[in-house]
Amino acid sequence: MRELAALRPARLLSAHGPTVREDAVPRLFDAMARIPPCPPGCPAPTSTSRRRSTPTSPPPAEPPLRPHTNRGEPCPTPSSPTRPAARVVTVFSDIWCSFAHIAVHRLHTTRARLGLEEQVSFDLRAFPLELLNDAPSPRPGTDSEVARMASLEPAAGWQLWQAKDWLYPSTTLPALEAVLAAKEQGLRASEQLDLGLRRAFWAESRCISHRKVILDVAADTGAVDVDALAEALDDGRARRDLADQAALSRTDRVDCSPTCSCPTAPTTPTPASTWAGRARTASAGR
Repeated sequence: MRELAALRPARLLSAHGPTVREDAVPRLFDAMARIPPCPPGCPAPTSTSRRRSTPTSPPPAEPPLRPHTNRGEPCPTPSSPTRPAARVVTVFSDIWCSFAHIAVHRLHTTRARLGLEEQVSFDLRAFPLELLNDAPSPRPGTDSEVARMASLEPAAGWQLWQAKDWLYPSTTLPALEAVLAAKEQGLRASEQLDLGLRRAFWAESRCISHRKVILDVAADTGAVDVDALAEALDDGRARRDLADQAALSRTDRVDCSPTCSCPTAPTTPTPASTWAGRARTASAGR
């Protein structure tokens, strides 16, 4: 049996940081496979929307002792935004991040290869670089990453921007909000919309800041109720979640895009990444 340290979640690189080693995602799933089944009373891995129904029974009591992070802080509690439910991989990232595009693609392909599509879900959360940088992602930087990233993971889908220049997205906030709003329909709907929006931008040169494009991508997934998503976007019900996750991304609790974590341990850097230094300093200009 591996030591507990082997079950720690993987931090899979920084936006404008290192690339992901290919063994990072399989190692993460290997750790997930060792997680015991969720005990009675544990919340099911469904939507994390704020508009959930009131539970019929009180949540389980907090255990008297909890592990600590390498900073000496208590691990997040089960209700914390950084503490996912069992058998859920939580991913903080931006759709603009090419490294996150690789990481999310590998998460999906590895889960399928291991036959864990019914056992493991992905909880996609926002690490909005434009809010951390106080500016949109510069297109020259994004274009410069395409060839290198494509050589590492061609199947993720890549191309230099092919549409008209004025159609290049100036923001990913509407797309990130849509991914959060889709969680009302379940994590599967949110996963598929997130994956579709990443491919739409990186592989198809579609303007994912445009509402119609977002809804068209949602329809293409076959997993999203487009009318329900449109209603959620119209009333902005996921915008508070987006703002909360942006605020969390500014803290030491989430370091980079993407940050992936399992429910068995605090989020810590992984040996699978060769990055040294503070990713957020590079990606957020801090």
